[in-house]
Amino acid sequence: MFIRWQITTAVDPENDRMRAILLESVRIDGKPRQRHIAFLGSVPYRDCNLEDRWHFWMIAYPVLARLGNRLSTTQRDTIAKALAERVRPLTLAQVRICEERAETRERERRKALEELEPLIRAFRRADPRLWREEVQRAAKEKAKGK
Repeated sequence: MFIRWQITTAVDPENDRMRAILLESVRIDGKPRQRHIAFLGSVPYRDCNLEDRWHFWMIAYPVLARLGNRLSTTQRDTIAKALAERVRPLTLAQVRICEERAETRERERRKALEELEPLIRAFRRADPRLWREEVQRAAKEKAKGK
């Protein structure tokens, strides 16, 4: 088994990503082929910050754990080391920072939804055509208030 690193390009080069895919070599009809085993995660190709690395490892570790029936522990460790060569693992302190930031973002998201809830409820009862106009008006008022 091995990891293939694919670089996906976007219109904006800042959005290019590097994807890690776990493959295994097999022979089909006497010809070598690669069989897709799992997608392990992706990170930005150029500027990989702390949170990008955190998201990568939050996907990669559980995927490797789920492959326990197909991979031995030594294979899993080898794959994790190969991943770590391209995407540095986080320290415990860095993980805590990322988790705190994620909790803060979640609280802010919930607060914004709570603020919108009365408006949404009112418009569900009202004429749906008025909904767009009122939402646009509320957005303009909020922008002026900032």
